Amino acid sequence: MPLKEANPRSINVQFHTSAVETPSTTYLVFSEPWCPDCRNIDGLLKQYFDREGAPLAQIVRVGDVAEWKSPNNVFRTQWNVNSIPTIIRYDNGNESGRLVESEITAGALTRFIAF
Repeated sequence: MPLKEANPRSINVQFHTSAVETPSTTYLVFSEPWCPDCRNIDGLLKQYFDREGAPLAQIVRVGDVAEWKSPNNVFRTQWNVNSIPTIIRYDNGNESGRLVESEITAGALTRFIAF
């Protein structure tokens, strides 16, 4: 399944609806192009999520640098995402795991998806 970009204004409704309707595990990838660590994992994300038969995953853009650094950033306050990139796995709408920054390697991602 192609890697899609989530709509940040409606991510709560949009994601939880798709998670409930989809029996498989789903993933949210919190990222931004201005972030060097995020750019470094672009190839891995495409390899694991942007192919036929891949698990459902959505890219969540956290905002520009100033928005992201704000302690009031919605992803910090409502999703407990304090570093990017972060990949959160959901099973039946419930968080079941996460990988953060340097934890995101090919080996770790393989195990994370196979969980």
